[in-house]
Amino acid sequence: MKISYAFISVAIFFFCASSACGQGTSLGDQTNQPSQQKTSRKHSGLLGLIPTYDVIDVKHVRPLTPGEKLRLAVQDSANPFEFAEAAVKAEYYRGTNPRKKIGHGGVGYLKQFGASYLDEVSGNMFGIFFYPTLLRQDPRYFRKGEGPITSRITYALSRVFVTRGDAGGKEFNASRVLGSASSTILSNAYYPPRARGVGITVGNIGWSLLGNGASNIFKEFWPDIARRVAKSH
Repeated sequence: MKISYAFISVAIFFFCASSACGQGTSLGDQTNQPSQQKTSRKHSGLLGLIPTYDVIDVKHVRPLTPGEKLRLAVQDSANPFEFAEAAVKAEYYRGTNPRKKIGHGGVGYLKQFGASYLDEVSGNMFGIFFYPTLLRQDPRYFRKGEGPITSRITYALSRVFVTRGDAGGKEFNASRVLGSASSTILSNAYYPPRARGVGITVGNIGWSLLGNGASNIFKEFWPDIARRVAKSH
């Protein structure tokens, strides 16, 4: 099965776009009122290494414009961690999960990496830009930041299905669910036939949502971990 060279173009595009977007103010720090700016904390990234563009501490903040949602999706897609995750997934698919294996040798691995990275990009485009813009929902993760650990874990996991609307109220996170479903269904177009099927697709959607929940837990607790690490040194 052949994978288009568009994968390489997509990677180059998002890398360049990230450089341009990264020069501006973080979307998580933008507010309309000076008083809100006092409670905003700029995130340096997971343990200072992995950028977290979509994490925000401010409780009352203006909604993102469609252009800002697109920018956020581009930033997340060009995040170096996304490339690393795609590389790990490519190795996993070729070794432990051969159902999604594409080709052989070095060329086969590049195709596998391209497919894995396209999974990440499509997930971000559907879940951060397209559906949030269409449904007027905020794709950012709003940290709870306080309370018992179990309460914060429960909150982080619940954000997979609960989100904030652009109007400020709580809503069912249709953007995340539909984004994961759309990205998974799209992947059927470039993975081998043995990796398709209704049951397999539904299972992959479930794994995608579970991964989002795990990601939310990291986003919720990484500032606490970073502070502990800083104190230890």
